Amino acid sequence: IKGKSLQRLLDETLQKEPKYRLKEPEVVKLLYHLSCALAFMHSANVVHRDLKPDNIIVCPDFSIRICDFGQARSLPQDNMFLKYKRGPGDILDRFDRSTQLKAERNHRLSTTRDLSPHVVTRAYRPPEIILLENNYGPAVDIWTLGCIMSEIFLCTEKYALPPNVQASVLFPSLSCNPLSPVKEKEE
Repeated sequence: IKGKSLQRLLDETLQKEPKYRLKEPEVVKLLYHLSCALAFMHSANVVHRDLKPDNIIVCPDFSIRICDFGQARSLPQDNMFLKYKRGPGDILDRFDRSTQLKAERNHRLSTTRDLSPHVVTRAYRPPEIILLENNYGPAVDIWTLGCIMSEIFLCTEKYALPPNVQASVLFPSLSCNPLSPVKEKEE
C-alpha cells in the first residue's frame, strides 16, 4: 500500500513543514473515508478497538486504509449498539451484499472471545473502557474517531493550537496510570 500513517502525516505537517497545514478538502476527504471505513467494519459487526493515527494509512489521494486488527472483535448481531438505516444504493447496503464480507462475518462469529477493558491506546480510550465496562460496542470506535478528528482539525490552520497551549487528558486520574483503573480489593 502506498502511503504513510496518519500519525506520520500529522507529525510532518506540524513539525517538518511549519508553513503547510492540511487544507479543508484534504480534511473532509480524510474524515469521509474514516467514517466510511468504520461504517463498513461496523456493518460486519466488527469493532476495531485500537484505532489511532498509527493504525491508519493515508494514500497519496487521501483515501485511507485501516490496519492492525489484532484487538478487533466480532459482535453477534443482537449485541450491536449502533443500528444503521439501510436503503437501496446506500453505501452500507452495498457492503452488506458483499459475499466476502458475509463469509468473514460468519467466520468471526464462529469464534467467540471475551471483550476486555484493556484495549485502546490510552489517549483514545472512551469512558466505557476507562470505567471498566465489559459490555461495549462500536461506540468505542466512534469515540476514537472523534479523538482522531480533533487531531486532524488541530493540524489545520483554523484549529491549530497556539504554541504556548498544551492539550490535557480528559480523565487524568484514570486514563494514564495504570493502564486501566484497578478495582479496589474488598477487605
